[in-house]
Amino acid sequence: MTPPLTKGTTISVRFSAVVDGDTIRVYLPSNPKAESIRLLNIDTEESVSFSSKPKTPWGLKAKSFAYSFFKGTENVELEFLGTESVDVALEKHRGLFGRVLAYVYKDGIDFQYVMTRKGYTPYFNKYGNATFASHHARYVAAEHQAQIEAIGV
Repeated sequence: MTPPLTKGTTISVRFSAVVDGDTIRVYLPSNPKAESIRLLNIDTEESVSFSSKPKTPWGLKAKSFAYSFFKGTENVELEFLGTESVDVALEKHRGLFGRVLAYVYKDGIDFQYVMTRKGYTPYFNKYGNATFASHHARYVAAEHQAQIEAIGV
């Protein structure tokens, strides 16, 4: 049985750029400069040289897919891990390097789910399992299906 869909605090923001398969940049209401968003529950291999980890073919494929997914996108929706106000969420949900931690949706499509289902990333728990049971169930199922089909990393 699938858990009921629960969502955290959301905000629509202007999209700026793809950094790699698990990081994008957006314009937040409080900042005229684009900020990095570390996408929750995914961890693609590396595709940029400023990391201490080496670039990999799968990292480059994940970045390429992210570029194509977001091509022409003007706005995305960020979803936070809790249900507090947007201002509190933007301060509270930050990780290493001060990046905002959030889920991202384009036209209602859960990017984390797509990346996991297509095998570009495992369901990754660096910041813990998905807070909401419905998210966790989707990501576990997406990873399982990718493994059954032997696609991706």
